[in-house]
Amino acid sequence: MARFNQVYYSMPVDKRSTPRSSLLHYSGAFDPEMEFQLRERDIATLHEMQNSAVNVEAHMLIRRARLKEEEMKNIDPEESTSLEEKLDILVSAVEKMMDKINAKNDYDV
Repeated sequence: MARFNQVYYSMPVDKRSTPRSSLLHYSGAFDPEMEFQLRERDIATLHEMQNSAVNVEAHMLIRRARLKEEEMKNIDPEESTSLEEKLDILVSAVEKMMDKINAKNDYDV
C-alpha cells in the first residue's frame, strides 16, 4: 500500500486516475481470494479499501495459522519425526546436487 500511495499521490492531479477508477483497480492487485473479499464489501473510498485490505489480510493470516495449528495437532509424533528425516534427506540431496553443479562449473571454467 505504501508503494501504491507513493506512486499514486506523486502523480499530478490532472494525470491521476479518478478515485473511483483507482478503487476498482486497487483490489485487482491482490490474489483472487483477497480480491473477492474486497469486492464483496461496499467500499466508497480508496482509504477505506486499504483499511479493509489490512483487515482482510489479518483475518486470512489468523485463519491460516489456526488451520496449520490444527493440522499439526493431527500429525502423529512418529510421523512428524519421519517427515523431519525425509526433509533432512532431501536437503542433503540438494546440497550434493549443488556441489556437483559447482564442481562442474569450476571444471568448465
